[in-house]
Amino acid sequence: MSLSRRDFLKLGSLTAVAAGTAGCSAIGRELAQGKLPADLTLPAPDTAVAAPDPILRLLNRAGYGPRPGDLERARQMGLAAWLEEQLDPDSIEDTAADLLLRNLTLYQMDVTQLIEQDRKDATVELIGSTIFRTLYSRRQLYEALVEFWSDHFNIYLRKNQVMPLAKIIDDRDVIRPHALGKFRDLLWASAKSQAMLIYLDNARNTKEHPNENYARELLELHTLGVNAGYTQADVQEAARILTGWTVRRRGRQAGQVVFREDAHDFGQKTVLGQTFAGQGEAELDELLEMLATHPATAQRIAFKLARRFVADEPPEELVQRVTEEFTATDGDVKAMLRVIFLSEAF
Repeated sequence: MSLSRRDFLKLGSLTAVAAGTAGCSAIGRELAQGKLPADLTLPAPDTAVAAPDPILRLLNRAGYGPRPGDLERARQMGLAAWLEEQLDPDSIEDTAADLLLRNLTLYQMDVTQLIEQDRKDATVELIGSTIFRTLYSRRQLYEALVEFWSDHFNIYLRKNQVMPLAKIIDDRDVIRPHALGKFRDLLWASAKSQAMLIYLDNARNTKEHPNENYARELLELHTLGVNAGYTQADVQEAARILTGWTVRRRGRQAGQVVFREDAHDFGQKTVLGQTFAGQGEAELDELLEMLATHPATAQRIAFKLARRFVADEPPEELVQRVTEEFTATDGDVKAMLRVIFLSEAF
C-alpha cells in the first residue's frame, strides 16, 4: 500500500507521539517501583519567574496579539503612547488591511442596492472582513471594540434571509463609526438599525399588535441589565414607545428605517416612573436618553468593559472608577478605556 506525503507525515507524527508517551509511561513505572539509580540527579525546578512584560500584556489584551514588529515598536513608543495611538485609529496608516478589503463590494453599496444581493455573499464578506481585520489591521484596539460592541448589540445572522445583508449595514454604519465614541450615540444608532429592528421584531411592532422583543432586550441587555429593578410593565410601556419604528419593505425607500405614525401608540406611557407624553418620534429619543444616562447602564457598561480587558471578575474598585468615568464623560468609551488600561488592575 502506497502512502501519500500527507499520510506519511501524519503517521510519522503519531509514531513520535506514541514513542514519547511510552517513554514517559516507562519512567513513571520505574519511579513508582523505586528502580531508578540512587545517584540519579534530576534538574532543580526553575523557581525564578520572569516579571510580566506590561507592553506584551497590553498588546495581547487590547488586540489580538502582536504581529511581526509590533512588540518592538510598542516598546520603543512606550505603553501610554501606544495606547493613545490606538485610541485614535484614523491616525494609523493601515494600507495592508485596506488593500485586502478593497474588494468588499457589498460594503460599498447603499441600502437599496444591498437588499437585491445574495445573502450568502453577504455572509462571506462579513466573516472574511472580520478575520482579515483582526489578522492584518494595525488598528487592533479599534477592532477589539468592534467585536465587543457587536457582541453587546448582538444580531443573529440566521434569523431570516435578509439578516446578513442588514448586518453589513449595521457593521458599517452603526458599530464601526461609534465603537470608540460615546455610548449614547451607539445606542441611538443601534435603535434605528435595520438589522436590529428586524432581528428583534420591532419592524412588526404596532399599536394593534405590540411586540416586546426589542423593548425587553433594550432594557435587559443593551442598557440597564436584568437586575436593575425594571418590571414587566416597564417592558410593555417601552414597547409602546417603540411602536411604528420599522423598515420599509417596498418602493423607492425599500430598506430604509422609517417611523409610521399610523402604527404608533400615541397614548401616555410610564417607564421606570418617568412619564412619556404621546409625541411620536420624540418619545424614542426621550426613552434612549433616560436609559443612556441611568446609573445602572453606567455600571453595566463599566463592568463589561473591565471584564473584557482585565478579568472575568474584575476588581470592584476598578469597575467603580470606570462607572464614575462613564458618568463624568457622558459615556465616552476612550475615557473609560484609559482608566482600565492605565490602572494597576490591568
